[in-house]
Formats: sequence, structure tokens, C-alpha cells
Amino acid sequence: MRLSKRFFPKLAGDDRSNVYVPILPLQATSDKFVASHNHLAYTLRMNKKSIKIIGATLLVLGTGVATVFIFDAITPERTTELISTTGTNDTTVSQDNSADTAAEAAQAEQLKLQRQDVETKAVLSKVASALYTYASNNRGALPSSDDELSKFSSRYLPGDALTNAATTTTYTLSLNPPEASPAVIAYQPGFVCSEEGSSAATVAGTQRQFALSTPLPSGSNYCLSY
Repeated sequence: MRLSKRFFPKLAGDDRSNVYVPILPLQATSDKFVASHNHLAYTLRMNKKSIKIIGATLLVLGTGVATVFIFDAITPERTTELISTTGTNDTTVSQDNSADTAAEAAQAEQLKLQRQDVETKAVLSKVASALYTYASNNRGALPSSDDELSKFSSRYLPGDALTNAATTTTYTLSLNPPEASPAVIAYQPGFVCSEEGSSAATVAGTQRQFALSTPLPSGSNYCLSY
């Protein structure tokens, strides 16, 4: 064996010395080098880096595992909360839909009654117009008996003149009925409505005047006079 002297920079990581350290490599007769001091220092430095990398990798893996466990622990509660919230929202939406449906049904019913009321008033207007024509043809006299009223109806109100187009109800004329009733038009010669279009009682008028009244489909009584 023979010794040779070489100079190498300072050892890696040693900031305390600026001197160059002589390294004496040992060379065998086979011309192969055994581990020298500088190679040992390099190996130690690389091992330190590897340890840091491994440590960082383990730290990341540990954090991931811990996160998974924590997520698994809180997920059932969160799922239950979401299910509960979803159920509440579905119930609220269902209630809102039911309320909207009920409101639409009520509005449709109101519109239906309004149309029926309009048609009922139209029937009374036809009867009043026919009575006015009858009086013009009879020197101002109006039907004053059941027989005269029946002849008046057959001659001046033919066909479906007394039929409500909205309710398909056919009315009959009744001379001075004791009380109002559906599908019956009360005819009162010599009387007028105390308040037109209201349910107020009729009051006495002249012999050439008359009052017609009947309950409306909406429930109130309607009075028309000439």
C-alpha cells in the first residue's frame, strides 16, 4: 500500500472552519479505493437529507390519515343534519304548494260565483225588459194574477230566456212569494226596491212600477225595479 496526499474543500456542513482538511486516501495494491473520509462525509450528508425527506413524507401521510379519521367521525352527524334540513325544506315546500293550491281553488270558486251572479242579474234584466214591453202593449197595466203572469211568461219569455247560462238553472216567476228562494224570481207589482241591487226589503211604489228579486249564487239577494 502507498499513501498519497490530496487537498479537498472543507467538510460539508462545517461552517466553523475555513481551513482545508487533508485527506489521505488508502489505495490497495489492486488499485481499488476503500471508503475515504470525504466520501463518508458526503454519505452522511445525503443520509441527513433522506431522513428529512422521509420524515416530511411520514408527516404528510400522518396528517392525511388523521384527516380521514376526523372526517369519518363528523360525517354521520353532518349527514344526519343534512337529511334533517332537507326534510324540513321538503315539508315547507309541500306546505307552500298546498297553500298555493288552496288559494288558487278559492280564487277559481270566487270567479265562478261572480260569473253566475252576472248571469242571474242578466236573467232579471230580461224579465224586467219583457214586463216593460208588456205594460207598453197593455196601456201601462202589469200582470196582476198568476194566470196573467203565466201567459206573460209563455209569450214574452220564450225558450231559455229564464235560464241562467252559468248555472243552467231555469227560473220561474212567482207573484208576491212569502220569501225568497233559489231558482225563483219574486215578482211584486206596485213595489220598488228600497235599495237597488241589495237585499233590502221592497217598499210600496206606483201601479206602473214593479220589483224583481232573487237570491244570487254567491248568497246575497238581488233586487231590480222599474
